[in-house]
Amino acid sequence: MEYIIGPVVYCIFVAIIVILGWFFIKKLNGWSAHKYSINVTNEVRDYLKAPQNRRKLELNDLEKIRENTKQKIISYMLILLCVLFVFGIKEGFSATLFLSFIVLVIVFFIAIFILSIKDKKELNPSYDGGIWIEKAYILHVIPYKGYKLIIAYFDFFENEIKTISIQIDRDDVGTPLHIGDYIDIVLSVKSSRLKYCRVVHTQDTNMYKEKTTNYMKKEFDEIVQLCEGRIEEYGDHASYFLEPANEEEILEWERQTGTEMPEDYKEWLKLTSACQMCSTIASLFFPEIVQPSFLPEEYVLIGNVVGDGEVLCFSKDTKKYVTYFEGKVNLEYDNLKSFLNSVKRDIKGELPRLDLSEEDLTRMKETLDKIRNAEK
Repeated sequence: MEYIIGPVVYCIFVAIIVILGWFFIKKLNGWSAHKYSINVTNEVRDYLKAPQNRRKLELNDLEKIRENTKQKIISYMLILLCVLFVFGIKEGFSATLFLSFIVLVIVFFIAIFILSIKDKKELNPSYDGGIWIEKAYILHVIPYKGYKLIIAYFDFFENEIKTISIQIDRDDVGTPLHIGDYIDIVLSVKSSRLKYCRVVHTQDTNMYKEKTTNYMKKEFDEIVQLCEGRIEEYGDHASYFLEPANEEEILEWERQTGTEMPEDYKEWLKLTSACQMCSTIASLFFPEIVQPSFLPEEYVLIGNVVGDGEVLCFSKDTKKYVTYFEGKVNLEYDNLKSFLNSVKRDIKGELPRLDLSEEDLTRMKETLDKIRNAEK
């Protein structure tokens, strides 16, 4: 009897540890995915909500999905069997080890059987809500053991866009994935709730990939137009906009430096890898791997401002933008658009708008009155 109880207790203990670890990782991934929700533009929301981008799963879809799942189950099972076999050679084949072999083989056949029963149940029209395929938008990509993705999708039961973090194998997709791509995902209806299943196996199914309009494109076009309008004053070569950077170059920089670029700056680099606006007003460029020694470690140099030695950086921690001059931070911007707005004002020759409170205005009035009285 002890030969049976031992392996069973061990398997239960391992299962509990795995479940607790999985639950913790899931919560951590959920938190990390939530912060990317601000990058879902209205255009992406409208596209994900469109009914034509959602359909019921069909039998041929399911066969392709299950084929990959069964291959993974077989791979994991073979790895476990090999581990037990090596352990048996080293420590000797005992009754406990033999029973462990038997348990693994039984678990394997049970898993395959459950998948088969589940397929028939979920494809039945009377089943809860069936399985759906719909589009998801990639917000973040890390090429690690396949792909670690943060995606946005439309939950049509709760009528809201949700963001989740997922890990997929390279075998699950036919081509490299990039930020801004749309992919097909499987959603399973459970008790009037949507539960994410997996990315559709797209090796043979013509994955639909489409780039959304870069949300920095409007700012880019406006600045290019403003610079063209000042050619007479600044000259033909005072402004330039070089070829865009690609996703692979950005990911390689992030890998080598261990630093993640702000999402809006990534989008800007996909429009131009380096640019100069009206001579010395401002310039932006792809960051170097090694940062200049005069900058604090927390900042990454990405541009020049005014042309007097003031530089533009982003913070590795907060992802905000700052101008840095003579050893101190001058101005801080919450996002790249705020900085570009100041550049547009400079190109137009406008004074910056001051948002002053009533208290500030009163204090300024009192100061002016004191100056006038002193002059008298």
